[in-house]
Amino acid sequence: MINADAAALLQQFAEITHVPVIPTLMGWGCIPDDHELMAGMVGLQTAHRYGNATLLASDLVFGIGNRFANRHTGSVEKYTEGRKIIHIDIEPTQIGRVLCPDLGIVSDAKAALAQLVDIAQQMQKRAACRAASAGLPSVRSASVRCCVKPTSITCRSNRARL
Repeated sequence: MINADAAALLQQFAEITHVPVIPTLMGWGCIPDDHELMAGMVGLQTAHRYGNATLLASDLVFGIGNRFANRHTGSVEKYTEGRKIIHIDIEPTQIGRVLCPDLGIVSDAKAALAQLVDIAQQMQKRAACRAASAGLPSVRSASVRCCVKPTSITCRSNRARL
């Protein structure tokens, strides 16, 4: 997302369709952390529980420019169960490497998102996006309830040694 200079298009697509954005660690920063549609990162190496919870509650996942590495998925069966996966990547060998998507598209992230934004804008004119997302809870309010901010950080002595 960031390497393809597609972050602005991703944010525009999310705002038109009203869908949460759940970046991987490498895509962190593609949407501001305080944006109402930022649900937190996905994966085993993050402390963003709501990102993982949002993904597991989804029925459709757009993977754009990501690898679906084992650090993101954990159990592939759990990760894919009950949801459709669309994987867009410029590198054809990444599509289907870790999990088999329902639809794989070989494309640059920016080019794909430009087309998705065009389609979403056409749907928005017909109010299809608003109607489809009307039942979605507020991402920001749900993620705030899910996440606890630490008041202090404990440093173990064996990690503090230089």
